[in-house]
Amino acid sequence: MIGVDREVVQGLDDQGRDLGECFAPVSAVVAADADAEVRLRDARLPTGRWLRFGPTNAVRAPGEETLRYDASRWQVDEEDGALVLTNLAERHTPCRRLATGIRGTVVEPGHLRLDE
Repeated sequence: MIGVDREVVQGLDDQGRDLGECFAPVSAVVAADADAEVRLRDARLPTGRWLRFGPTNAVRAPGEETLRYDASRWQVDEEDGALVLTNLAERHTPCRRLATGIRGTVVEPGHLRLDE
């Protein structure tokens, strides 16, 4: 299940639902924010992370250290501690050093780590 955020987690909690029981039928839960990620891990669920990253996405599977993005289509650089995007593949609306507002580090092309 991809995209579980803090509002979903809080809503389930407000209803008295156990996160472990709610998500037990799925093999992994991919959180959309840091708060949901922590709470899902605390519920002992295999938890990854999904990040809406400007016009693209990055995903970290459960157990992985870095988020992955498509380095054949995107160049990610750091500028003043924040990540910026440049498209490498042709797009209808190109972007060059698009400020994402996301703080992080490029570990290597295709892999990044968030500063949270």
